[in-house]
Amino acid sequence: MAYDMTDEYESKTTWVTEMPEKSKEEKLGNLHDLVCDELVGRITSGEATSTDLNVARQMLKDNGITATPVVDTPLNALSNALPFPSSEGLSKAGEGQ
Repeated sequence: MAYDMTDEYESKTTWVTEMPEKSKEEKLGNLHDLVCDELVGRITSGEATSTDLNVARQMLKDNGITATPVVDTPLNALSNALPFPSSEGLSKAGEGQ
């Protein structure tokens, strides 16, 4: 004897059709929040890969998030640790041309 799925299908379809339709913006907002939460979790736990960090960097850039290094902040420490010459060093290098 075959199993009749008509009742089960109808109840699921009714439930799905009665659910309020989320707007595209709301769905994208939820996805954005989930991605942010996942990235923050990976970074704060120390499990972030270089790819995760690059995704986080690009997400910040795409959303217009910028920062200025201020004394005694992690961003200032990072900018000081990078192997680039200071503004003064660039000026001196330009004088030799």
